[in-house]
Amino acid sequence: MSLKDAIKCLMTACTILIAFMNARRKGEIIHPHIGLQVGNLKTMDASLEIFMVDFFLEKGPKKRVPYFVNSATRDAITVLDDLQRQFGRLDESYCTGTSLFRYRHFNLESGLGVWAKFDFYEATRYGQDFSFMVEALGANPDFGGTRVFRRLHAVLHYYRYENGDIQALSRQLGHDVLGTTGKYIGDSLSRPEFQSVFDISSSEVEALKRAAITDLNDLEKEFEEVGYEKLMEEILIVLNGGLVSGGYQKIIKRLALKVAGLAQFHGTMEEKAQAVFQAVKARGHFPKVYKHGQCMVGGTVKVKSAKCHSHLDGRLHQENASPAVCGECVYHQSKAAYIRNLTADRERMERRLEESCPGPFERKRLESDLENLNLGIQLLRKRLGL
Repeated sequence: MSLKDAIKCLMTACTILIAFMNARRKGEIIHPHIGLQVGNLKTMDASLEIFMVDFFLEKGPKKRVPYFVNSATRDAITVLDDLQRQFGRLDESYCTGTSLFRYRHFNLESGLGVWAKFDFYEATRYGQDFSFMVEALGANPDFGGTRVFRRLHAVLHYYRYENGDIQALSRQLGHDVLGTTGKYIGDSLSRPEFQSVFDISSSEVEALKRAAITDLNDLEKEFEEVGYEKLMEEILIVLNGGLVSGGYQKIIKRLALKVAGLAQFHGTMEEKAQAVFQAVKARGHFPKVYKHGQCMVGGTVKVKSAKCHSHLDGRLHQENASPAVCGECVYHQSKAAYIRNLTADRERMERRLEESCPGPFERKRLESDLENLNLGIQLLRKRLGL
């Protein structure tokens, strides 16, 4: 592998990481003019790992809007920034506003010192870059289309607590890689320090807020589409006899029996599942993921049977969600995959107690959380018969 190939492989990896972590379009990352540039990353508080990037919104507002980003995004942008800094040592070309996705040729055949822009399309289809992609992601990786990373972000959101590969990635990076990203999107504009940091007027802040909200509404379409696909998948698992816990399977089975009892219905399992799906969708059911399972209550109006419903104020209190609270709820569904996630959490807590030397109050809180987590794992194992 040549030096140029190695640089392009690095840029490919950074493009994919930044794009799916932040639900960005490819052009918003790699375009030479509107993509990421030297100086786009700002450190608000390094000790608290608070970082901000002003991404250009390619669709709709067509302006740069600041977003909080996680430390994995910070690391990727820092690597690209350092790469441009090293290029700048050769001809003093490093400066704010320079694209992070440009590279130099290092041989006479291509033109020594000639600059080239990174081509993601080429990188994911040909040469050493493509071999790197296959090695990392398997055969036939497809990144066509403008919304692929936004959809990927939504898929990872719904599967982050039950997919082993995503959990492994989370542990490798040292934090919940997606648990923060959704909260970051658009949130920077609600912060009082934002205006002083960027030295802009109140009217400009309002304009950026509107741009961020427009982008967030567009992203919600991806979340809705993937969420309904997830709901359909959970229905099929129950109808095919899959091992699940929680009360939601009773709703699915009851509706399936109702559908099967219709004289005019003579469909396949998939058609039965589709009929059940349409019924629960009409009721407003929609998945919300937790570390111990999924809540399907969505926007349904019949919430009194939910275990987190309070008779005092007539509202749901999903902030109290836990294996103990949710286990027998009619809107809850979990499966064995979630045990792996809870077990990994337990291991992290145990290491923290052993290695970080917390103060007495912090230690007591961690010990209480660990006790509740152990109880949750035991309950889930018991309900699944494991």
